[in-house]
Amino acid sequence: MVLGLVTALWSLRTGVQARADGVELHALVDLLAAATALVTARVVIWLTALVGPPRSIPLPRVVSVREPAGTAATPASTVLPR
Repeated sequence: MVLGLVTALWSLRTGVQARADGVELHALVDLLAAATALVTARVVIWLTALVGPPRSIPLPRVVSVREPAGTAATPASTVLPR
């Protein structure tokens, strides 16, 4: 805000150098406004993430189940009853 006010007041001066300085000040104000917009967007995204529901964590899925190599399956006749 202060830099914008200084730029506006600087534009009231006369002379070639004052106009050249005014152009540089306008460019600086534009860059500062763009940086402020980016920081504001980042802050809004950060605050939205804090307020919003938590993201779900994807659970691992079992695609297939195999017997480990080198182990034999237990025959049904040797299984003890409960």
